[in-house]
Amino acid sequence: MAFTIVDSTLPILPEEIGYGFPGGPEYINDVVVLENRQEQRNNYSQEAFFSWDVGYPIKTEAQAYALRNFFHACRGRWRPFRMKDWEDYKSCSVELTPDFDDQSLGTATAGQSAFQLIKTYVVDDYTTTLTIYRPHGATIRIGVAGVEETSGWTIDEDTGIATRSVALSGGEAVTWGGEWYHKARFDLDKFPITPEAYGVGSMQVPVVAIP
Repeated sequence: MAFTIVDSTLPILPEEIGYGFPGGPEYINDVVVLENRQEQRNNYSQEAFFSWDVGYPIKTEAQAYALRNFFHACRGRWRPFRMKDWEDYKSCSVELTPDFDDQSLGTATAGQSAFQLIKTYVVDDYTTTLTIYRPHGATIRIGVAGVEETSGWTIDEDTGIATRSVALSGGEAVTWGGEWYHKARFDLDKFPITPEAYGVGSMQVPVVAIP
């Protein structure tokens, strides 16, 4: 793969810390039940908010030390980082290998060269789109008009924008596949883990995704 990668400056939460933690997407809705039992529903979030508890899977002193070290480096809530949501971090299902045509980036307009990476969730007529801001650059694959391109693209790991060195003529279908991270931060300033809590699921270290 000969893509140019603009590396992110954000550190990555060590994977041996994060695997197996609970958490995931949340949407903001308002539901009012009327007297006739009909409902009035309003949605206030086009994309999901994400939160996790990375303390839950800690089972060893070594894991706790690694998390404490990372927490110190971030100074609690102050410094952001990248983290992988193990339940959803690929352009395809997590058990599959990403391919260049997993996700559509739409049809290029004449002269277009930059494309924001997205993942679309579809069930029948329902569609929700997640913007991918923190791609794992080395995993990204891109297709144009049904053919994979293995060079001539720049992947920005801090924006999720893929830029082609030569603009497209217009009308080409652009697709992508690969992995990504969330930008996140700790949601507390006091580290809560004690040795007595190892392995019993009682440690709570909340993390929230941020723009």
